[in-house]
Amino acid sequence: MIDDCLAIVMAGGESQRMGCDKATLLIGEQTLLQRAIGNMQMVFSQVTISVRQPRAGISLPQVCDAYADAGPLAGLCAGLERAVQTNTPWVFAVATDMPFVKPALVEYLAQQRQGYQAVVPVVQGHPQPLAAFYASGCLDQVQGMLRGNGKR
Repeated sequence: MIDDCLAIVMAGGESQRMGCDKATLLIGEQTLLQRAIGNMQMVFSQVTISVRQPRAGISLPQVCDAYADAGPLAGLCAGLERAVQTNTPWVFAVATDMPFVKPALVEYLAQQRQGYQAVVPVVQGHPQPLAAFYASGCLDQVQGMLRGNGKR
């Protein structure tokens, strides 16, 4: 178990292109959200759901976006804020629509954190910021991006 980290399952998307809430789509007998939660509970002692507004039927803690219409960065910010409040040094953010993130990958990434503020895997040249570790000390930078007019 990774105990120095809060896993944040990002479930606040609008699913505009999908036409329905992605989190409720089924893979076998589980929704994407249930699968993502289960995968994170195999690795982390603390799991929280990041949402735009509270979701019914979820027994885990939830954090709500403080920045409206700011996309996944707002969810990451909410997770980092919770980590700071609970004196947890790290956050692992994972998107609900990434149901195949394996515990072994998460554990490997966790081993790479020494000396870094973020560990973001790159797949075929594309960073995967929603399957990544962030130090809680990144909160100020994330808030600054959300308050600014720059690319999020």
